[in-house]
Amino acid sequence: MNGIRAKLDRIAGSTGFIPGSRNRISKLKGGVRGKYLARYRAGTNLVLLSPDVAGYFPDEQSVSTALRALIHAAKRPLRRAR
Repeated sequence: MNGIRAKLDRIAGSTGFIPGSRNRISKLKGGVRGKYLARYRAGTNLVLLSPDVAGYFPDEQSVSTALRALIHAAKRPLRRAR
């Protein structure tokens, strides 16, 4: 077993990533454990935005404002073309 483990350690290198593994969490760096735990327990929805989308929003308030505007627009009845 030690030979296999040594080979996996060499493949993983400094990142801790093992090819074929479903556990890619080891590649994440700089996170704070439990940072959003209180929000999660309070029932707040957390959404991870794609980087290209997140670039348009400087903070969570601007995301909420944009989503409220979109919801409001979607609720309006469609106008028919004449």
